[in-house]
Amino acid sequence: MNRDRTDQLVDRWLDWLVSSVHDVGWHSGGLLEMLKMPHVQGRTDLKDMKTISELRYLQEKPEDFDLIDIALGRLQREDPKAWLAILARRFYRYNYQDPETLKTMPYQDSNRASLIGQKTREFTYNLKKGYAHVGSTLDILEIGMQINR
Repeated sequence: MNRDRTDQLVDRWLDWLVSSVHDVGWHSGGLLEMLKMPHVQGRTDLKDMKTISELRYLQEKPEDFDLIDIALGRLQREDPKAWLAILARRFYRYNYQDPETLKTMPYQDSNRASLIGQKTREFTYNLKKGYAHVGSTLDILEIGMQINR
C-alpha cells in the first residue's frame, strides 16, 4: 500500500469521525445545488425529508472505512506513538496562525510533533514506522478480501 493511498484512507477516516450534525446540508456546497432544493412556504415536509436524507448519508461510513479502521486500531494497540504521528500529520495538514507574528503558516512536522508531545526526529521516525505498519496491514486485509470473493 503506498503512502498516498494510506493518507487518502486516513483522511476519510478522520473526516467521518469529526463530521457532525452541522454537516447536514449540501454535498457540493455550491449555490446552484442549494437553490435546487424545493421550498414550499408554510410546509416543512420537504425540508424534513431532506434533513433525514442528509443524516442517513452522514451516518454511512465511507467504502474503505472498515479497512483503515482495523489498520489504525491495530497500530494504536501496537505502537501508540506511531498511531498518533500518522493522525497528527493528517489532522494538522493545513495552515495555522502563528501567535507571535499573526502570520498564516503551513504546518511543518516540527509543529505537529510539538502538538503531540514528540520531538521532530521522534515524530519522523514514528511516522515512518506507522506508515509501514498501516500499509502492510492494509495489504493483508485487501488480499484477504480478494480471496473471500
